[in-house]
Amino acid sequence: MCTVVRIGASSAARITGYIAKGTAVRGYLRCVNDVGHVWYEITGNELDEDPRFVFSGNL
Repeated sequence: MCTVVRIGASSAARITGYIAKGTAVRGYLRCVNDVGHVWYEITGNELDEDPRFVFSGNL
């Protein structure tokens, strides 16, 4: 089983990859999108062109 990784904090955002079950993520930022859903940014920062987001309901 894998967790979908998206290019933006929305279920409509393009899928950019997957994280395998059991994979450790060392750093993340907790984000809340405009409709109140919690997402986690697992890479990137404000200057990164391609941050990666995981929907909290899929963890």
